[in-house]
Amino acid sequence: MVSTFFLADVTVAMITLVYMSALQGQNARLMQLLFWVGYGFGLTWEVAFYLNGPLFSSKPAYRLLDDFPLPLWSLPFLHAAWDGLLLVTGRRLVQLLCPKPHFAKFNYFELAVLVLWGNLQEITVELLATSLGVWTFVPQAWNPQLFGFCGSAITLMPQLIWTIAPVLFYFIALRLTVHHNRQLWQS
Repeated sequence: MVSTFFLADVTVAMITLVYMSALQGQNARLMQLLFWVGYGFGLTWEVAFYLNGPLFSSKPAYRLLDDFPLPLWSLPFLHAAWDGLLLVTGRRLVQLLCPKPHFAKFNYFELAVLVLWGNLQEITVELLATSLGVWTFVPQAWNPQLFGFCGSAITLMPQLIWTIAPVLFYFIALRLTVHHNRQLWQS
């Protein structure tokens, strides 16, 4: 039986894809670009985990503990939508928590907000998925266990990904925002 978690997971991913594609207005183009940058980042690790998963590996990187409601090949594409949404949400948190101007020049506080958000949301997702019996990562030499939780492992690699991805996203967001603002002033 498909869990409520996976139904919500798929629903939010699909709504995000439609919403981000339909955005309009002065900042819509920038938001869409940043979302697709985040989606592209997410796709790199989502596809890598998928290809190292139970369908393709005798030592899978993760185990699905519940049925996914769509063909399994769609999982990395839908989870990449979540990754794009989470990175864009991190950008919004910077706007809410940091003094203006935002993404105008390098700012350690902006970067710290993104990295902290990345790690907090990642550990929250892993703890939630594990506690609800949806999926769990399998410790490997390249993905050691950080700690046990509800009889499963919380591992290092997802945390590393969500430490590095916000840093890369920040520098791209900084560049795209500066370019976008320059274009606004010129028009």
